[in-house]
Amino acid sequence: MYRHSSPTNKYSDLSEGYPVRITSLGTPAIASGLLRPVIWLDHSMETRSELASILRHEANHLRLGDIYWAWFLCLFESFFWWNPLCKMLTKQAKEQLELRCDERCFATLNQQYQQDLASLLLVQHSNNQQQSFTAPLLSIAHKSNFNIKRIKTLDKEKTMKTKHVVALILSISCSAATAAKIVGSESAEQPVTQQQVDSNYDAQLADLLARSSNAKSTDAELLNEVFTNILDWQSGRERLNSHEEVKIQLLGFTLLSHVGHKLGRYKDVLSAYEQWYPQTDRAPFFLKNLSAITHLRLGQPEAALEDMLALKAILKDRTKEGSLLLLARAYVEMKDYDNAQTVLAQLSDSNVMGNALKYYVSFHQNDTAEMELVKTKLPAEFDTLPPTLPDLGIPLSPLLEKL
Repeated sequence: MYRHSSPTNKYSDLSEGYPVRITSLGTPAIASGLLRPVIWLDHSMETRSELASILRHEANHLRLGDIYWAWFLCLFESFFWWNPLCKMLTKQAKEQLELRCDERCFATLNQQYQQDLASLLLVQHSNNQQQSFTAPLLSIAHKSNFNIKRIKTLDKEKTMKTKHVVALILSISCSAATAAKIVGSESAEQPVTQQQVDSNYDAQLADLLARSSNAKSTDAELLNEVFTNILDWQSGRERLNSHEEVKIQLLGFTLLSHVGHKLGRYKDVLSAYEQWYPQTDRAPFFLKNLSAITHLRLGQPEAALEDMLALKAILKDRTKEGSLLLLARAYVEMKDYDNAQTVLAQLSDSNVMGNALKYYVSFHQNDTAEMELVKTKLPAEFDTLPPTLPDLGIPLSPLLEKL
């Protein structure tokens, strides 16, 4: 890895004095090395706004001695590979190391660290497993379900001290000793495994899909039945562990919203949102897009604007174009064309919906020069006088592909 990297001294303050090397990774950054600790930074991260949080995260891993714990856990897991309880506890211990590191970073960087963490982890997909001869490595990227837990944990008043990690590792040791005595017994009681937890999630997902089989229909009667089925599914199901619960509830709600918008049941969608997420500030922040589009459908641009301004305050310059479109649309429907134009200026020139809104705003500002400029980029259906607002569309759901 050293041969394909280059050292840099630009980030010594952010890395707390640990050497940083720039290379190509499948993840933002990793830390490695028992005797010669190093932070490896992906070259694409040098221009990211999350750089300070990335380097502080890896530096805290090294300062806390997590690399030694990681080696110990990997060694322990290899000795007791046949024991599912040891495997489960080892996984929990690794997660506690990560949560402790997150809390140390949050204590220094506050909400900025949480926002940077969410921004980085939500774009991580399948390339978060590093292959290297310097294993074990400590990385900011992990499985998506644990990432959700990491972000939500920072909202809680909880301190993860070293003694908690030690206690968990002692539990691993005790379970290993016990398992060694009963390894040959087929009648030994098996612990609850991650596979069993996953099976509960899979069963609930299968039930949701079965109840929603007609979600793609255009028949109002069938769609109303699906809407009711999803509400019944949510109220009657067993709650899962934290990260699986977040995931399954999000899938259910996005599907409910899709069906609700097809039916025009916008008030029912908002009512379900308040019931499913009573603490709306703890709901997945990207659901503000869905809430905003529902408010716009109800002719409530002020409420939509509140949602989108809150989302933009979280994401700042990382706000996606779809969210910027909703923010601009809220301004347009409030006839605040100056602010709408300011938001639309942040969109790419190839954004069709953005250009349609620019055309509409320019018309109402009597800016004929801008209208003529934007007109050349518009499809024929938007090139009308007076201009018409583009349709808001129907929110989609990842589950539609499975139906």
